[in-house]
Amino acid sequence: MGKTLTEIAQQLKDADKKVQLIYAFNGVGKTRLSRAFKALIAPKDDAEGAQPSALAQKKILYFSAFTEDLFYWDNDLGGDAEPKLKIQPNAFTTWVLEEQGQDRIVTSTFQHYTNDKLTPNFSADFSEVRFSFERGNNEHEPNIKISKGEESNFIWSVFHSLLEQMISELNIAEAANRSTDAFNKLEYVFVDDPVSSLDENHLYLKHTIEQAIAENEVEKYHFTLLRNLYEKTASFLGYPKWSELLPDDKQLYLSRIINFTSHSTLSNEAVAEPTQAEKATVKLLLDHLKSNYGYWQQVEGQ
Repeated sequence: MGKTLTEIAQQLKDADKKVQLIYAFNGVGKTRLSRAFKALIAPKDDAEGAQPSALAQKKILYFSAFTEDLFYWDNDLGGDAEPKLKIQPNAFTTWVLEEQGQDRIVTSTFQHYTNDKLTPNFSADFSEVRFSFERGNNEHEPNIKISKGEESNFIWSVFHSLLEQMISELNIAEAANRSTDAFNKLEYVFVDDPVSSLDENHLYLKHTIEQAIAENEVEKYHFTLLRNLYEKTASFLGYPKWSELLPDDKQLYLSRIINFTSHSTLSNEAVAEPTQAEKATVKLLLDHLKSNYGYWQQVEGQ
């Protein structure tokens, strides 16, 4: 474009538009642009590290990979029983969960985009959350580790509840009639990659699967890696379901993948090793992903 990031940030600021969408592949500078925009709007505003009391002083709310880093897994590697998602408090998580008690709204939003049987269970102090799954056959799985796509959805649901409350309050014209003054100075919301980007870790997944195919050593866990790769690609390209990226006979391939990656598989259940036909499916689906979707075509051309 021949412009500096600061010049593009100024262009965004000067544009007479309520919503602006910037789409670019990794490494182009989207995150650096968000920083330049933030510095232009509120150079002294610490969007990630602010204390709860600083929320009312913000001119911009900023969602990014740093926001996602506030949530991290404690996998209970010793007991292998109770994986839980830890929550590092900052201005927006404290406001949403502790001060406003919007955990039910977060749960509702999360289940809307995932599954109404998949339930986040917050601790009393909102420092962690465990996930349970209720099945139609009266089975109850009290502690499961959700997929990366589901995790991203959950984190976005927390931020989304803040956006909903913000919009509701600012739609009240008279500031004196609002239930809170926390959003009175807010002018902008900058969302930098609301889903996980396709970075070097996702390239690592691709290379791992390719190596297994080349050496004819495809195992059960490679189906999990393949599903994860499809989830990441679907999220990056804006597809609501990763299964939409599958070839025409979607149900056949979906069933084969789910057979090896389903949450319903208990640790003491024996799952057969992939047959040669199923191993061939891994290669077919990886080739399909690389051949039909723009991001991977770009990667292959590098």
